[in-house]
Amino acid sequence: DNVGILDLNASTSNYLGVTGANIEGTLSNVGRFIPDHFGVTDNSPVLQNACSAGTAPFTYMDQPFYFATPPVLTITALNSNGQPTSNYGGNFWKLNSTLSARTYADQTGSTNHGFAGSALSAVTQNGTANYDGSGTLATAGGTSGDALLYSRIKAEAPFAADVNLNIPAADLTDTDGVCYDANNDGVCDAYLIQHIGGASLRFGRLTIGKEVRNA
Repeated sequence: DNVGILDLNASTSNYLGVTGANIEGTLSNVGRFIPDHFGVTDNSPVLQNACSAGTAPFTYMDQPFYFATPPVLTITALNSNGQPTSNYGGNFWKLNSTLSARTYADQTGSTNHGFAGSALSAVTQNGTANYDGSGTLATAGGTSGDALLYSRIKAEAPFAADVNLNIPAADLTDTDGVCYDANNDGVCDAYLIQHIGGASLRFGRLTIGKEVRNA
C-alpha cells in the first residue's frame, strides 16, 4: 500500500524440527514499488482585467489579459485503494511536468469574437521533497503568466470571459507511466478546469467631443 524499496528478512528456528538449526535470510532493495495512479485538484484560478482603473475594471477585445489567481495543480500519488502513498517524494518523485501541452478554450458560445490562449508561463514544481505523496505544479501570475485574448469579429455587447483549461493525460504522466486516473479504471485521463472567469470584455469605447465655433 506504499511506494519505494523494501528489505525482506526471513527466519525460522529449529529447521524441520529435527536439526535444531536456526536459518535466516535477507534480500535487500526489493522494488522499486510505484503508485497506482495520481489524483489531481486545482486552486480555482481567476482571471484579471487588463484595465483596472475606476470602479468597473474591464478588458478591451484584442487586448491580452492574464490571471489574478494563476492555475496551480496539486498532484497526489495514490495506491489502488485511493489512499496517498507517503513515500512518493524526493528521488522517488518521478513526475517532472511543465504542462507544456495545456490549452485554453472559449466557453461563451458566441461567434461574434475569436479567442486565443497562449501557454507561455514557466511551471514551478514545489512540495515534492517532504515525502507526503503530494506536490504542486504552478503557473506564473500576472503578465509573466499565460496570456488570453478575445479578438473582434463583429460588434457585440459587453460579456464575461468564460474559459476552460485542458491539461492532457501526457502532461500528468510520470516516467514510470503512472498517470492521472479520475475514476481509478486503469485509463489515463486529461484534467479539465471549467468556466474560469473574472474578466469583463468590451468591444471598444466611444468618445463624444464638443465642437466650439466662434461667432
